[in-house]
Amino acid sequence: MKRLIKESAVGVQDGGGFLLSVKRLVIIIFFPVILFVIIIFLVPVMFNITREQLVSILDEKLAPFKQTIDDLRSSLEANNFMKFASKQYDEMSKKVDAFEAENELIRSENKVLKKSLETMDRVLQSVKKAYNDLEQYGRRECVEIRGVPMPSHPSEESTNEIAKNLGKLMGVKISDNDISVSHRVPLSSKNKKSVPAPIIVKFTRREKKDEFYSARMKLKKVTARDLGYRFNTNNYIFINESLTSENRNLFNEALRVKKQSGYKFFWTLNGQIYLRKSADTSSINIRCSDDLARL
Repeated sequence: MKRLIKESAVGVQDGGGFLLSVKRLVIIIFFPVILFVIIIFLVPVMFNITREQLVSILDEKLAPFKQTIDDLRSSLEANNFMKFASKQYDEMSKKVDAFEAENELIRSENKVLKKSLETMDRVLQSVKKAYNDLEQYGRRECVEIRGVPMPSHPSEESTNEIAKNLGKLMGVKISDNDISVSHRVPLSSKNKKSVPAPIIVKFTRREKKDEFYSARMKLKKVTARDLGYRFNTNNYIFINESLTSENRNLFNEALRVKKQSGYKFFWTLNGQIYLRKSADTSSINIRCSDDLARL
């Protein structure tokens, strides 16, 4: 075959046997086709076998090669899948690392924020306590009188006279010059019908307020009848220090604990709340709800 190609090429160069060279090239080109036709059509005739048998023989002989090719294809597919999986794993690993780094940053920021919030909360509580103490200090000359029946009309009542008459019952002399201002304290709508509004009295001097407040123990059995009232005469009269809203809530909470836990003595002094189990025990200063929880 190589010799034929070479001779054809030489013939073309010589320019002589051009027709012969063309024939040789045709033979070279169609040789594989002719060979295939011989195998498919002549071999069955020569060896007395059918075309289907020939195909079966070729399939049998080529089966190992097909299996090898299938194995190579499967190996290639598996290799490609492993490469794909490895690439996906690497990408996912990078994302996880980035996510963990971001989470660590967030955790660090959360710790800082939490610490800042705790600091702010302590500062806020300190400011609230300072404000409450300042407000309570502003009430140091004030007392509240409770249990006095409400008049049918506000103009019919003189709260200064009520304070002076109550002072007489306790043996404390009170003049108009001792009182800076006095008035009823408005009640919430839910308490308007249940109890009369208390009277707040602000004295001009703290000494007079302390004298008036210290004498309150003499009112144990004093009722509205003793003040000249003809209605609601069974109302007992009480004198308390004027407390801030926060201290009033703590006072009510401490009063419930006193009743539940059997404390015998309960009072306030200069805005501070005290409890005592018995006459032989020490007094306990209640400054917050935690103090009650520890009792």
